[in-house]
Amino acid sequence: MVTNKSTQNSSKLIFWLNGGPGCSSADGYFLESGPLRFVDNKLTINKGGWHEFANVVFLDQPVGTGLSFTSNQLLGTLSEVTDHFMAFLKQFFILFPERAQDDIYLAGESYAGTYIPYFARAILYHNAVVPQGEIPYNLKGLAIGNGWIDPLHQYVSYIPYIEHHNIATPEMMVDLIAQQDKCLSDIRLADRITQSQCESLVTLILAHTREGSECMNQYDVRLKDSFPECGLKWPAELPQMSVYLTRSDVVSALHASDALQSWTECSSRVSSQLRFDNSAPAITLLPGILEKVNVLLFSGDQDLICNHIGTEYMISNMTWQGLQGFQADAAKNTWTVDGHLAGEWIQDRNLTYVKLFNASHMVPYDAPLAALDMMNRFMGLDTSLQSFSSKLGTDGDGDGDGDEDLPPSKPEPPEPEPSEPEPSEPEPSEPSEPEPSESTPAPESKPEPEPEPEPEPEPEQQQQQQQQPPPPPGGEKVDIDQPKKSLMSANGSAALLLVLIIAGVGVFIVVRKNQDRKKPSGGHDGVQWFPLSGNDFSNHGRRLDENDLHELVVESGIIDSDDDDDDNFGTSRGSRN
Repeated sequence: MVTNKSTQNSSKLIFWLNGGPGCSSADGYFLESGPLRFVDNKLTINKGGWHEFANVVFLDQPVGTGLSFTSNQLLGTLSEVTDHFMAFLKQFFILFPERAQDDIYLAGESYAGTYIPYFARAILYHNAVVPQGEIPYNLKGLAIGNGWIDPLHQYVSYIPYIEHHNIATPEMMVDLIAQQDKCLSDIRLADRITQSQCESLVTLILAHTREGSECMNQYDVRLKDSFPECGLKWPAELPQMSVYLTRSDVVSALHASDALQSWTECSSRVSSQLRFDNSAPAITLLPGILEKVNVLLFSGDQDLICNHIGTEYMISNMTWQGLQGFQADAAKNTWTVDGHLAGEWIQDRNLTYVKLFNASHMVPYDAPLAALDMMNRFMGLDTSLQSFSSKLGTDGDGDGDGDEDLPPSKPEPPEPEPSEPEPSEPEPSEPSEPEPSESTPAPESKPEPEPEPEPEPEPEQQQQQQQQPPPPPGGEKVDIDQPKKSLMSANGSAALLLVLIIAGVGVFIVVRKNQDRKKPSGGHDGVQWFPLSGNDFSNHGRRLDENDLHELVVESGIIDSDDDDDDNFGTSRGSRN
Protein backbone atom coordinates (compact mmCIF):
# COMPACT_ATOMS: atom_id res chain seq x y z
CA MET A 1 0.00 0.00 0.00
CA VAL A 2 1.28 3.45 -0.93
CA THR A 3 0.35 5.83 1.88
CA ASN A 4 -0.75 9.37 1.10
CA LYS A 5 1.97 11.99 1.23
CA SER A 6 0.02 15.10 2.19
CA THR A 7 -2.74 14.21 4.64
CA GLN A 8 -1.96 12.29 7.80
CA ASN A 9 -5.21 10.40 8.25
CA SER A 10 -6.66 10.20 4.77
CA SER A 11 -9.95 8.35 4.62
CA LYS A 12 -9.67 7.63 0.88
CA LEU A 13 -8.49 4.19 -0.23
CA ILE A 14 -7.99 3.38 -3.92
CA PHE A 15 -7.53 -0.16 -5.25
CA TRP A 16 -5.88 0.11 -8.69
CA LEU A 17 -6.21 -2.72 -11.23
CA ASN A 18 -4.67 -3.03 -14.68
CA GLY A 19 -6.43 -5.17 -17.24
CA GLY A 20 -5.41 -7.72 -19.82
CA PRO A 21 -6.69 -10.03 -18.56
CA GLY A 22 -3.38 -10.96 -17.01
CA CYS A 23 -1.55 -7.59 -17.10
CA SER A 24 0.36 -6.49 -14.02
CA SER A 25 -0.60 -3.43 -11.99
CA ALA A 26 3.10 -2.60 -11.96
CA ASP A 27 2.09 -0.72 -15.12
CA GLY A 28 -0.08 1.49 -12.95
CA TYR A 29 2.61 1.85 -10.30
CA PHE A 30 5.61 2.69 -12.51
CA LEU A 31 3.97 4.15 -15.63
CA GLU A 32 0.74 5.80 -14.54
CA SER A 33 -0.81 6.68 -11.17
CA GLY A 34 1.88 5.38 -8.81
CA PRO A 35 4.47 7.37 -6.85
CA LEU A 36 7.44 6.59 -9.14
CA ARG A 37 8.41 6.87 -12.80
CA PHE A 38 11.39 5.74 -14.83
CA VAL A 39 13.04 8.88 -16.24
CA ASP A 40 16.56 9.05 -17.70
CA ASN A 41 17.51 5.62 -16.34
CA LYS A 42 16.41 6.54 -12.82
CA LEU A 43 13.41 6.04 -10.59
CA THR A 44 11.99 9.51 -10.03
CA ILE A 45 9.03 10.93 -8.16
CA ASN A 46 5.77 11.06 -10.12
CA LYS A 47 4.17 14.43 -9.48
CA GLY A 48 0.87 13.03 -10.72
CA GLY A 49 0.78 10.11 -8.27
CA TRP A 50 -2.69 9.42 -6.89
CA HIS A 51 -1.26 9.04 -3.39
CA GLU A 52 -1.19 12.82 -2.94
CA PHE A 53 -4.33 12.74 -0.78
CA ALA A 54 -5.27 9.04 -0.81
CA ASN A 55 -3.81 5.65 0.06
CA VAL A 56 -3.38 3.46 -3.01
CA VAL A 57 -3.08 -0.32 -3.37
CA PHE A 58 -1.77 -1.69 -6.68
CA LEU A 59 -3.05 -5.25 -7.03
CA ASP A 60 -1.73 -8.03 -9.27
CA GLN A 61 -4.69 -10.27 -10.10
CA PRO A 62 -5.99 -12.80 -11.17
CA VAL A 63 -3.46 -15.20 -9.67
CA GLY A 64 -0.55 -15.76 -12.04
CA THR A 65 -0.49 -12.09 -13.06
CA GLY A 66 2.72 -10.13 -12.49
CA LEU A 67 4.30 -11.19 -9.20
CA SER A 68 1.23 -13.04 -7.89
CA PHE A 69 1.33 -16.83 -7.80
CA THR A 70 -0.74 -19.89 -6.97
CA SER A 71 -0.10 -23.48 -5.95
CA ASN A 72 -3.21 -24.55 -7.85
CA GLN A 73 -4.49 -24.01 -11.38
CA LEU A 74 -5.23 -20.60 -12.85
CA LEU A 75 -8.75 -19.20 -12.86
CA GLY A 76 -11.17 -19.69 -15.74
CA THR A 77 -14.21 -17.53 -14.95
CA LEU A 78 -15.00 -14.05 -13.71
CA SER A 79 -16.96 -15.66 -10.90
CA GLU A 80 -13.76 -17.30 -9.64
CA VAL A 81 -11.77 -14.10 -10.12
CA THR A 82 -14.38 -12.19 -8.11
CA ASP A 83 -14.31 -14.75 -5.29
CA HIS A 84 -10.54 -14.34 -5.06
CA PHE A 85 -10.81 -10.55 -4.96
CA MET A 86 -13.35 -10.72 -2.14
CA ALA A 87 -11.06 -13.11 -0.23
CA PHE A 88 -8.22 -10.63 -0.74
CA LEU A 89 -10.36 -7.74 0.50
CA LYS A 90 -11.26 -9.61 3.67
CA GLN A 91 -7.60 -10.43 4.37
CA PHE A 92 -6.50 -6.88 3.58
CA PHE A 93 -8.72 -5.38 6.28
CA ILE A 94 -7.58 -8.03 8.75
CA LEU A 95 -4.00 -6.87 8.13
CA PHE A 96 -4.92 -3.17 8.04
CA PRO A 97 -7.87 -2.76 10.44
CA GLU A 98 -7.22 0.99 10.67
CA ARG A 99 -8.39 1.27 7.03
CA ALA A 100 -11.66 -0.60 7.58
CA GLN A 101 -13.82 2.55 7.64
CA ASP A 102 -12.14 4.22 4.66
CA ASP A 103 -14.02 5.35 1.58
CA ILE A 104 -13.18 2.71 -1.04
CA TYR A 105 -12.68 3.46 -4.73
CA LEU A 106 -12.09 0.72 -7.29
CA ALA A 107 -10.05 2.15 -10.17
CA GLY A 108 -8.33 0.81 -13.24
CA GLU A 109 -8.25 0.76 -17.01
CA SER A 110 -8.99 -1.34 -20.05
CA TYR A 111 -10.04 -4.91 -19.12
CA ALA A 112 -10.38 -3.66 -15.54
CA GLY A 113 -13.60 -2.22 -16.96
CA THR A 114 -14.81 -5.82 -16.84
CA TYR A 115 -13.32 -6.70 -13.45
CA ILE A 116 -14.46 -3.62 -11.56
CA PRO A 117 -18.25 -3.87 -12.08
CA TYR A 118 -18.12 -7.55 -11.09
CA PHE A 119 -16.14 -6.71 -7.95
CA ALA A 120 -18.47 -3.81 -7.14
CA ARG A 121 -21.55 -6.01 -7.42
CA ALA A 122 -19.98 -8.55 -5.08
CA ILE A 123 -19.15 -5.82 -2.54
CA LEU A 124 -22.71 -4.45 -2.65
CA TYR A 125 -24.11 -7.94 -2.18
CA HIS A 126 -21.70 -8.52 0.71
CA ASN A 127 -22.88 -5.27 2.30
CA ALA A 128 -26.51 -6.32 1.92
CA VAL A 129 -26.00 -9.54 3.88
CA VAL A 130 -22.76 -8.89 5.87
CA PRO A 131 -21.76 -12.43 6.88
CA GLN A 132 -21.34 -12.95 10.61
CA GLY A 133 -17.97 -11.81 11.89
CA GLU A 134 -17.28 -9.66 8.83
CA ILE A 135 -17.59 -5.94 8.16
CA PRO A 136 -19.35 -3.96 5.41
CA TYR A 137 -17.09 -2.27 2.88
CA ASN A 138 -17.58 1.46 2.40
CA LEU A 139 -17.61 1.44 -1.41
CA LYS A 140 -17.91 5.05 -2.63
CA GLY A 141 -17.07 4.97 -6.31
CA LEU A 142 -15.72 3.27 -9.42
CA ALA A 143 -13.25 4.93 -11.81
CA ILE A 144 -12.67 3.18 -15.15
CA GLY A 145 -10.36 4.51 -17.86
CA ASN A 146 -10.72 3.46 -21.51
CA GLY A 147 -12.66 0.51 -20.19
CA TRP A 148 -13.61 -2.76 -21.87
CA ILE A 149 -17.16 -2.73 -20.50
CA ASP A 150 -19.51 -3.16 -23.46
CA PRO A 151 -18.06 -5.29 -26.29
CA LEU A 152 -20.87 -4.64 -28.77
CA HIS A 153 -20.57 -0.87 -28.77
CA GLN A 154 -16.78 -1.01 -28.64
CA TYR A 155 -16.56 -3.31 -31.66
CA VAL A 156 -18.87 -1.13 -33.77
CA SER A 157 -16.88 1.99 -32.82
CA TYR A 158 -13.69 1.02 -34.66
CA ILE A 159 -14.81 2.15 -38.12
CA PRO A 160 -16.23 5.51 -36.92
CA TYR A 161 -13.06 6.08 -34.90
CA ILE A 162 -10.61 5.57 -37.78
CA GLU A 163 -12.82 7.67 -40.07
CA HIS A 164 -12.95 10.43 -37.48
CA HIS A 165 -9.16 10.41 -37.12
CA ASN A 166 -8.51 10.27 -40.89
CA ILE A 167 -6.88 6.85 -40.63
CA ALA A 168 -9.27 4.99 -42.95
CA THR A 169 -8.47 4.25 -46.60
CA PRO A 170 -10.90 2.87 -49.22
CA GLU A 171 -9.10 -0.49 -49.26
CA MET A 172 -9.18 -0.66 -45.47
CA MET A 173 -12.90 0.10 -45.39
CA VAL A 174 -13.76 -2.72 -47.80
CA ASP A 175 -11.99 -5.27 -45.60
CA LEU A 176 -13.36 -3.84 -42.36
CA ILE A 177 -16.99 -3.80 -43.48
CA ALA A 178 -16.75 -7.44 -44.54
CA GLN A 179 -15.10 -8.40 -41.24
CA GLN A 180 -17.63 -6.42 -39.23
CA ASP A 181 -20.45 -8.39 -40.84
CA LYS A 182 -18.84 -11.58 -39.51
CA CYS A 183 -18.37 -9.92 -36.12
CA LEU A 184 -22.03 -8.92 -35.82
CA SER A 185 -23.15 -12.39 -36.87
CA ASP A 186 -21.17 -13.86 -33.96
CA ILE A 187 -22.57 -11.30 -31.52
CA ARG A 188 -26.12 -12.19 -32.55
CA LEU A 189 -25.38 -15.80 -31.66
CA ALA A 190 -23.86 -15.02 -28.25
CA ASP A 191 -23.00 -11.74 -26.56
CA ARG A 192 -19.67 -12.53 -24.92
CA ILE A 193 -16.90 -10.44 -23.41
CA THR A 194 -14.69 -11.09 -26.46
CA GLN A 195 -15.41 -12.43 -29.96
CA SER A 196 -12.59 -13.70 -32.16
CA GLN A 197 -14.18 -12.41 -35.38
CA CYS A 198 -14.57 -8.99 -33.78
CA GLU A 199 -11.04 -8.93 -32.36
CA SER A 200 -9.83 -9.31 -35.96
CA LEU A 201 -11.13 -5.81 -36.72
CA VAL A 202 -8.20 -4.25 -34.85
CA THR A 203 -5.76 -6.67 -36.49
CA LEU A 204 -7.02 -5.59 -39.93
CA ILE A 205 -6.73 -1.89 -39.11
CA LEU A 206 -3.15 -2.32 -37.93
CA ALA A 207 -2.20 -4.38 -40.98
CA HIS A 208 -3.52 -1.64 -43.27
CA THR A 209 -1.46 1.00 -41.46
CA ARG A 210 1.77 -0.87 -42.07
CA GLU A 211 4.48 1.11 -43.82
CA GLY A 212 7.58 -1.02 -44.27
CA SER A 213 8.57 -2.29 -40.84
CA GLU A 214 6.29 0.09 -38.92
CA CYS A 215 2.60 0.32 -38.10
CA MET A 216 0.25 2.47 -36.05
CA ASN A 217 0.29 2.13 -32.26
CA GLN A 218 -3.13 0.79 -31.27
CA TYR A 219 -2.89 2.46 -27.83
CA ASP A 220 -1.86 5.88 -29.13
CA VAL A 221 -2.74 6.50 -32.77
CA ARG A 222 -0.32 9.45 -32.94
CA LEU A 223 2.62 7.05 -32.64
CA LYS A 224 4.21 4.27 -34.65
CA ASP A 225 5.69 0.99 -33.49
CA SER A 226 7.41 -1.92 -35.17
CA PHE A 227 5.22 -4.40 -37.06
CA PRO A 228 3.59 -6.68 -35.97
CA GLU A 229 3.74 -5.42 -32.36
CA CYS A 230 1.89 -2.18 -33.21
CA GLY A 231 1.98 -0.93 -29.63
CA LEU A 232 3.06 -4.01 -27.70
CA LYS A 233 6.48 -2.44 -27.09
CA TRP A 234 4.92 0.74 -25.74
CA PRO A 235 5.50 2.62 -23.48
CA ALA A 236 9.23 2.96 -24.01
CA GLU A 237 9.96 2.44 -20.29
CA LEU A 238 8.79 -1.20 -20.37
CA PRO A 239 12.29 -2.72 -20.77
CA GLN A 240 13.54 -0.77 -17.75
CA MET A 241 10.59 -1.86 -15.64
CA SER A 242 10.94 -5.48 -16.71
CA VAL A 243 14.61 -5.66 -15.71
CA TYR A 244 13.94 -3.89 -12.40
CA LEU A 245 11.14 -6.27 -11.38
CA THR A 246 13.29 -9.31 -12.16
CA ARG A 247 16.13 -8.24 -9.86
CA SER A 248 16.50 -10.66 -6.95
CA ASP A 249 16.73 -7.88 -4.35
CA VAL A 250 13.51 -6.29 -5.60
CA VAL A 251 11.66 -9.62 -5.67
CA SER A 252 12.88 -10.33 -2.13
CA ALA A 253 11.82 -6.88 -0.88
CA LEU A 254 8.35 -7.48 -2.30
CA HIS A 255 8.11 -10.89 -0.56
CA ALA A 256 7.34 -12.48 -3.90
CA SER A 257 7.93 -16.15 -4.60
CA ASP A 258 11.54 -17.24 -5.13
CA ALA A 259 10.20 -19.58 -7.77
CA LEU A 260 9.53 -16.64 -10.10
CA GLN A 261 12.24 -16.66 -12.74
CA SER A 262 11.13 -13.48 -14.49
CA TRP A 263 8.48 -10.79 -14.48
CA THR A 264 6.12 -10.54 -17.44
CA GLU A 265 3.97 -7.49 -18.03
CA CYS A 266 1.03 -9.49 -19.42
CA SER A 267 0.61 -13.23 -18.85
CA SER A 268 -0.67 -15.12 -21.88
CA ARG A 269 -1.44 -18.10 -19.62
CA VAL A 270 -3.79 -16.05 -17.45
CA SER A 271 -5.42 -14.52 -20.52
CA SER A 272 -5.86 -17.91 -22.21
CA GLN A 273 -7.59 -19.40 -19.16
CA LEU A 274 -10.27 -16.69 -19.29
CA ARG A 275 -10.68 -16.77 -23.06
CA PHE A 276 -13.67 -19.09 -23.03
CA ASP A 277 -15.46 -17.55 -20.06
CA ASN A 278 -19.15 -17.14 -20.85
CA SER A 279 -19.78 -14.47 -18.21
CA ALA A 280 -22.03 -11.59 -19.26
CA PRO A 281 -20.34 -8.35 -20.32
CA ALA A 282 -19.91 -5.85 -17.49
CA ILE A 283 -22.38 -3.42 -19.09
CA THR A 284 -25.17 -5.65 -17.77
CA LEU A 285 -24.14 -4.75 -14.21
CA LEU A 286 -23.65 -0.98 -14.53
CA PRO A 287 -27.31 0.17 -14.35
CA GLY A 288 -27.84 -1.63 -11.05
CA ILE A 289 -24.55 -0.36 -9.64
CA LEU A 290 -25.44 3.22 -10.61
CA GLU A 291 -28.46 2.99 -8.33
CA LYS A 292 -26.10 2.93 -5.34
CA VAL A 293 -22.58 4.00 -6.31
CA ASN A 294 -20.99 6.92 -8.20
CA VAL A 295 -19.19 5.88 -11.39
CA LEU A 296 -16.50 7.80 -13.29
CA LEU A 297 -15.75 6.73 -16.87
CA PHE A 298 -12.79 8.50 -18.46
CA SER A 299 -11.27 8.14 -21.92
CA GLY A 300 -8.08 9.31 -23.59
CA ASP A 301 -9.06 10.39 -27.09
CA GLN A 302 -5.99 8.93 -28.86
CA ASP A 303 -6.70 5.27 -27.98
CA LEU A 304 -8.05 2.93 -30.65
CA ILE A 305 -8.52 -0.38 -28.87
CA CYS A 306 -10.91 0.83 -26.12
CA ASN A 307 -11.79 4.15 -27.70
CA HIS A 308 -13.95 6.98 -26.44
CA ILE A 309 -16.55 6.65 -29.21
CA GLY A 310 -17.38 3.13 -28.02
CA THR A 311 -17.78 4.42 -24.46
CA GLU A 312 -20.04 7.22 -25.70
CA TYR A 313 -22.15 4.77 -27.72
CA MET A 314 -22.49 2.65 -24.59
CA ILE A 315 -23.60 5.55 -22.39
CA SER A 316 -26.13 6.82 -24.94
CA ASN A 317 -27.71 3.39 -25.25
CA MET A 318 -27.65 2.50 -21.54
CA THR A 319 -30.74 2.99 -19.38
CA TRP A 320 -30.14 3.71 -15.71
CA GLN A 321 -32.36 5.20 -13.03
CA GLY A 322 -35.27 5.00 -15.45
CA LEU A 323 -33.80 7.13 -18.25
CA GLN A 324 -31.65 6.42 -21.29
CA GLY A 325 -28.31 8.16 -21.71
CA PHE A 326 -27.37 11.63 -20.57
CA GLN A 327 -30.36 13.95 -20.59
CA ALA A 328 -30.54 17.20 -22.57
CA ASP A 329 -30.09 19.32 -19.44
CA ALA A 330 -26.82 17.58 -18.49
CA ALA A 331 -24.32 20.31 -19.35
CA LYS A 332 -20.96 19.72 -21.00
CA ASN A 333 -18.14 21.33 -19.02
CA THR A 334 -14.64 22.28 -20.12
CA TRP A 335 -11.65 21.86 -17.85
CA THR A 336 -8.13 23.29 -17.64
CA VAL A 337 -5.04 22.10 -15.77
CA ASP A 338 -2.11 24.50 -15.37
CA GLY A 339 -3.87 26.80 -17.79
CA HIS A 340 -4.08 24.22 -20.57
CA LEU A 341 -7.32 22.71 -21.85
CA ALA A 342 -7.32 19.17 -20.45
CA GLY A 343 -10.67 17.86 -21.60
CA GLU A 344 -14.39 18.00 -21.00
CA TRP A 345 -16.83 16.24 -18.73
CA ILE A 346 -20.53 15.65 -18.23
CA GLN A 347 -22.41 14.28 -15.22
CA ASP A 348 -25.92 12.91 -14.75
CA ARG A 349 -27.57 10.52 -12.28
CA ASN A 350 -24.42 9.24 -10.52
CA LEU A 351 -22.47 8.82 -13.78
CA THR A 352 -19.59 11.14 -14.73
CA TYR A 353 -17.92 10.88 -18.13
CA VAL A 354 -14.61 12.63 -18.81
CA LYS A 355 -12.83 12.81 -22.15
CA LEU A 356 -9.17 13.83 -21.91
CA PHE A 357 -7.61 15.50 -24.92
CA ASN A 358 -4.31 14.24 -26.38
CA ALA A 359 -4.24 11.25 -24.04
CA SER A 360 -3.71 7.58 -24.90
CA HIS A 361 -5.07 4.26 -23.64
CA MET A 362 -3.08 4.89 -20.45
CA VAL A 363 -4.44 8.31 -19.47
CA PRO A 364 -2.26 8.89 -16.36
CA TYR A 365 0.84 8.12 -18.45
CA ASP A 366 0.21 11.01 -20.87
CA ALA A 367 -1.71 13.38 -18.62
CA PRO A 368 -0.59 12.69 -15.03
CA LEU A 369 -1.67 16.03 -13.53
CA ALA A 370 -5.02 16.03 -15.31
CA ALA A 371 -5.68 12.44 -14.21
CA LEU A 372 -4.78 13.28 -10.61
CA ASP A 373 -6.98 16.38 -10.61
CA MET A 374 -9.84 14.37 -12.10
CA MET A 375 -9.58 11.67 -9.43
CA ASN A 376 -9.26 14.16 -6.57
CA ARG A 377 -12.37 15.98 -7.76
CA PHE A 378 -14.27 12.70 -8.13
CA MET A 379 -13.39 11.80 -4.54
CA GLY A 380 -14.59 15.23 -3.37
CA LEU A 381 -11.17 16.45 -2.24
CA ASP A 382 -10.07 20.07 -2.00
CA THR A 383 -8.16 20.64 -5.24
CA SER A 384 -6.92 24.06 -4.06
CA LEU A 385 -4.36 22.14 -1.97
CA GLN A 386 -2.77 20.63 -5.08
CA SER A 387 0.69 21.73 -6.19
CA PHE A 388 -0.73 22.82 -9.58
CA SER A 389 -3.71 24.84 -10.74
CA SER A 390 -6.90 23.52 -12.29
CA LYS A 391 -10.23 25.02 -13.20
CA LEU A 392 -13.57 23.90 -14.56
CA GLY A 393 -14.95 26.08 -17.32
CA THR A 394 -18.60 25.85 -16.32
CA ASP A 395 -19.42 26.37 -12.68
CA GLY A 396 -22.21 24.14 -11.44
CA ASP A 397 -22.49 25.36 -7.86
CA GLY A 398 -23.67 28.83 -8.78
CA ASP A 399 -20.90 30.88 -7.19
CA GLY A 400 -19.06 31.51 -10.43
CA ASP A 401 -15.63 30.43 -9.26
CA GLY A 402 -15.31 27.30 -11.37
CA ASP A 403 -14.28 25.16 -8.41
CA GLU A 404 -16.97 22.51 -8.28
CA ASP A 405 -16.08 18.84 -8.17
CA LEU A 406 -16.44 16.17 -10.78
CA PRO A 407 -19.21 15.21 -8.46
CA PRO A 408 -20.00 12.51 -6.40
CA SER A 409 -23.73 13.13 -6.36
CA LYS A 410 -23.75 13.60 -2.59
CA PRO A 411 -21.38 16.13 -0.99
CA GLU A 412 -18.44 14.75 0.91
CA PRO A 413 -17.38 16.15 4.32
CA PRO A 414 -14.36 18.48 4.21
CA GLU A 415 -10.98 16.82 4.36
CA PRO A 416 -8.51 17.73 7.14
CA GLU A 417 -5.74 20.17 6.33
CA PRO A 418 -2.62 18.41 5.02
CA SER A 419 0.45 18.18 7.21
CA GLU A 420 4.04 17.62 6.32
CA PRO A 421 4.83 13.92 5.86
CA GLU A 422 7.47 12.38 8.06
CA PRO A 423 10.50 11.20 6.09
CA SER A 424 10.95 7.46 6.26
CA GLU A 425 13.37 6.51 3.54
CA PRO A 426 15.67 8.46 1.21
CA GLU A 427 13.57 9.75 -1.63
CA PRO A 428 14.45 8.99 -5.23
CA SER A 429 16.04 11.74 -7.25
CA GLU A 430 13.85 14.40 -8.79
CA PRO A 431 13.20 14.20 -12.53
CA SER A 432 15.57 16.10 -14.73
CA GLU A 433 12.67 17.50 -16.73
CA PRO A 434 11.66 21.11 -15.91
CA GLU A 435 8.82 21.96 -13.57
CA PRO A 436 5.51 22.49 -15.35
CA SER A 437 4.96 26.18 -15.92
CA GLU A 438 1.84 27.97 -14.83
CA SER A 439 -0.09 29.98 -17.36
CA THR A 440 -3.23 32.04 -17.24
CA PRO A 441 -6.25 29.75 -17.00
CA ALA A 442 -8.59 29.61 -19.93
CA PRO A 443 -11.50 32.06 -19.74
CA GLU A 444 -14.48 30.72 -17.86
CA SER A 445 -17.63 29.91 -19.74
CA LYS A 446 -20.79 31.61 -18.58
CA PRO A 447 -22.30 29.66 -15.71
CA GLU A 448 -25.15 27.48 -16.78
CA PRO A 449 -28.21 27.31 -14.50
CA GLU A 450 -28.51 24.21 -12.39
CA PRO A 451 -30.88 21.73 -14.04
CA GLU A 452 -34.32 21.33 -12.56
CA PRO A 453 -35.10 17.88 -11.12
CA GLU A 454 -36.46 15.50 -13.71
CA PRO A 455 -40.29 15.32 -13.42
CA GLU A 456 -41.95 11.97 -13.07
CA PRO A 457 -43.08 10.73 -16.50
CA GLU A 458 -46.77 11.02 -17.28
CA PRO A 459 -48.67 7.76 -17.87
CA GLU A 460 -48.61 8.45 -21.62
CA GLN A 461 -44.82 8.88 -21.54
CA GLN A 462 -44.43 5.68 -19.55
CA GLN A 463 -46.44 3.85 -22.20
CA GLN A 464 -44.21 5.28 -24.94
CA GLN A 465 -41.09 4.18 -23.07
CA GLN A 466 -42.45 0.67 -22.78
CA GLN A 467 -43.04 0.59 -26.54
CA GLN A 468 -39.41 1.45 -27.35
CA PRO A 469 -37.35 -1.38 -28.85
CA PRO A 470 -35.30 -3.32 -26.31
CA PRO A 471 -31.72 -2.17 -25.70
CA PRO A 472 -28.90 -3.93 -27.52
CA PRO A 473 -27.24 -6.94 -25.90
CA GLY A 474 -25.55 -5.86 -22.70
CA GLY A 475 -27.99 -3.02 -21.96
CA GLU A 476 -30.27 -4.80 -19.54
CA LYS A 477 -30.39 -3.82 -15.88
CA VAL A 478 -29.32 -6.52 -13.43
CA ASP A 479 -30.45 -6.65 -9.82
CA ILE A 480 -27.25 -6.26 -7.81
CA ASP A 481 -28.84 -7.79 -4.74
CA GLN A 482 -29.43 -11.11 -6.47
CA PRO A 483 -26.17 -12.09 -8.19
CA LYS A 484 -25.53 -15.59 -9.39
CA LYS A 485 -25.02 -17.92 -6.50
CA SER A 486 -21.69 -19.04 -7.87
CA LEU A 487 -20.34 -15.50 -7.49
CA MET A 488 -19.94 -15.88 -3.75
CA SER A 489 -19.23 -19.60 -3.61
CA ALA A 490 -16.29 -20.76 -1.55
CA ASN A 491 -13.11 -21.41 -3.46
CA GLY A 492 -10.59 -23.85 -2.13
CA SER A 493 -7.65 -22.70 -4.18
CA ALA A 494 -4.63 -21.93 -2.02
CA ALA A 495 -3.52 -18.79 -3.80
CA LEU A 496 -1.86 -15.57 -2.87
CA LEU A 497 -2.88 -12.28 -4.42
CA LEU A 498 0.24 -10.18 -4.10
CA VAL A 499 -0.19 -6.54 -3.20
CA LEU A 500 2.57 -4.49 -4.77
CA ILE A 501 4.03 -2.79 -1.73
CA ILE A 502 6.92 -1.23 -3.56
CA ALA A 503 9.53 1.11 -2.15
CA GLY A 504 11.35 2.55 -5.13
CA VAL A 505 15.06 2.89 -4.49
CA GLY A 506 18.24 3.24 -6.38
CA VAL A 507 19.35 3.63 -9.94
CA PHE A 508 19.17 0.95 -12.54
CA ILE A 509 20.91 0.54 -15.92
CA VAL A 510 18.83 0.46 -19.06
CA VAL A 511 19.25 -2.52 -21.32
CA ARG A 512 18.25 -0.77 -24.44
CA LYS A 513 17.42 2.66 -25.63
CA ASN A 514 13.92 4.03 -25.51
CA GLN A 515 12.16 3.27 -28.72
CA ASP A 516 11.98 6.13 -31.15
CA ARG A 517 8.44 7.36 -31.61
CA LYS A 518 7.22 9.09 -34.72
CA LYS A 519 3.88 10.52 -35.60
CA PRO A 520 2.05 8.77 -38.43
CA SER A 521 1.95 10.50 -41.76
CA GLY A 522 -0.97 12.84 -42.16
CA GLY A 523 -1.23 13.43 -38.42
CA HIS A 524 -1.99 16.79 -36.83
CA ASP A 525 -1.57 18.18 -33.37
CA GLY A 526 -4.47 19.78 -31.56
CA VAL A 527 -7.54 19.26 -29.48
CA GLN A 528 -10.51 17.17 -30.39
CA TRP A 529 -13.77 18.86 -29.50
CA PHE A 530 -16.52 16.29 -29.27
CA PRO A 531 -20.11 17.26 -28.37
CA LEU A 532 -21.24 15.73 -25.12
CA SER A 533 -24.46 17.52 -24.16
CA GLY A 534 -27.61 15.44 -24.25
CA ASN A 535 -28.81 16.79 -27.59
CA ASP A 536 -25.42 16.63 -29.32
CA PHE A 537 -24.70 13.21 -27.88
CA SER A 538 -27.69 11.73 -29.72
CA ASN A 539 -26.04 12.49 -33.08
CA HIS A 540 -23.65 9.59 -32.64
CA GLY A 541 -25.16 7.76 -29.70
CA ARG A 542 -28.60 6.83 -30.95
CA ARG A 543 -30.02 3.48 -29.87
CA LEU A 544 -28.41 0.73 -31.88
CA ASP A 545 -30.58 -1.92 -33.47
CA GLU A 546 -29.31 -5.13 -35.05
CA ASN A 547 -30.84 -4.06 -38.36
CA ASP A 548 -29.05 -0.71 -38.49
CA LEU A 549 -25.68 -1.53 -36.92
CA HIS A 550 -24.11 -1.97 -40.34
CA GLU A 551 -25.64 1.25 -41.64
CA LEU A 552 -24.59 3.20 -38.55
CA VAL A 553 -20.91 2.42 -38.66
CA VAL A 554 -20.33 2.89 -42.38
CA GLU A 555 -22.34 6.03 -43.00
CA SER A 556 -20.22 9.13 -43.50
CA GLY A 557 -20.13 12.05 -41.12
CA ILE A 558 -21.82 10.40 -38.16
CA ILE A 559 -19.41 12.18 -35.83
CA ASP A 560 -20.68 15.74 -35.76
CA SER A 561 -19.32 18.67 -33.82
CA ASP A 562 -20.60 22.06 -32.78
CA ASP A 563 -17.08 23.47 -32.88
CA ASP A 564 -15.72 22.78 -36.35
CA ASP A 565 -13.06 25.45 -35.98
CA ASP A 566 -11.60 23.61 -33.01
CA ASP A 567 -11.39 20.20 -34.67
CA ASN A 568 -7.72 19.47 -35.27
CA PHE A 569 -7.03 15.76 -35.20
CA GLY A 570 -4.13 13.51 -35.57
CA THR A 571 -4.88 11.21 -37.97
CA SER A 572 -3.59 -6.13 -28.73
CA ARG A 573 -1.43 -5.82 -26.50
CA GLY A 574 -3.14 -9.16 -27.29
CA SER A 575 -4.37 -8.27 -23.88
CA ARG A 576 -5.90 -4.95 -22.88
CA ASN A 577 -3.69 -3.61 -20.14
